[in-house]
Amino acid sequence: MNPESLKDTIMKGIHEGRVQMRPRWHFVLLSSLLFVGVLVVCITLVYAVSLIVYLLHANGEWFAPSFGLRGWFSFLYSLPWMLMVLLALFVLILEILVRQYAFVYKKPLITSVLGIVGIVLVGGFLITLTPLHNRMAHFDHDGMLPPPLNGLYRQPPLGRSPDLYRGMIVAITSGQVVAINREGTTTILIDPRTRLPYGSTFDSGDLVIVIGDYVATGTLHAFGIRTVEPVNDDDVPSMK
Repeated sequence: MNPESLKDTIMKGIHEGRVQMRPRWHFVLLSSLLFVGVLVVCITLVYAVSLIVYLLHANGEWFAPSFGLRGWFSFLYSLPWMLMVLLALFVLILEILVRQYAFVYKKPLITSVLGIVGIVLVGGFLITLTPLHNRMAHFDHDGMLPPPLNGLYRQPPLGRSPDLYRGMIVAITSGQVVAINREGTTTILIDPRTRLPYGSTFDSGDLVIVIGDYVATGTLHAFGIRTVEPVNDDDVPSMK
């Protein structure tokens, strides 16, 4: 159909009432609502990803894969799978919204989805480098966060593998270290088979992650042990 024929068809449709003219503000409003929707969903995704990474750092599971296959099982056990399903749903919603833009719908579906996932992951990791979650955790411990964020940092929606321990060293003797966390004191037994991915030098005051098996109450035989950096000055949320 040439331009003239198309113009004639449109004008005929208008005169016959089959095509209705809409004011410009209608399209501006729809575009604004679409932009706000994309922005809200994107911010939600970035925040959720950064929160998961922060909480995995806080409970120690982020470092578990350094102990090999057993560490990976521990890490996967701790992931908030229900939350991750919701994140996948939000990615789908975001994909549907951004497909309204020409620079997206002209791309293959897999390309746009991977682009969205990449942007969200990069944004989430960048947020973890800021003091945002540390401040939010302090507010939460003071009871200053509104619902539904209230309690999110004090009782995070994460599991923890029963064979993972996180605590601060208070004493070191031959073949063992004594560590403490909010649950009490634990003696950690180390032998030649214990994995030491970051070396065997430990000092009092070091924060350590341990994967192992409890051989008695308060006594843990270490499969692997390594030092980590505190999340913040209060080591929120694990040590407070």
